[in-house]
Amino acid sequence: MAQSAQAQAQENANKVRDQLRASALRQQQRQQTSDTLRKAFKEPQAQQGIDQADQARRDRNQAQQRNLVEDYLHREQAAATARSSHAQPAQATSSH
Repeated sequence: MAQSAQAQAQENANKVRDQLRASALRQQQRQQTSDTLRKAFKEPQAQQGIDQADQARRDRNQAQQRNLVEDYLHREQAAATARSSHAQPAQATSSH
């Protein structure tokens, strides 16, 4: 049982890691696109609009990453609590 719990925990950690890497890659691609747009538009107002959109995307991406990690940590904490409650033997009551 412990091995399968460890395997599940590792699988969950791998999923979170993969999702964070994919998110970082998408952010990098969006940044490259924004940089290309910024070069194409020389007007300060257009560049300011691009900068604001970039910041909004970064904020949203950071919030999604935080939520992903927090959800993972809560699931792992709940799983660890469940494992420890199953692992503890029932305590015998004294007849004194």
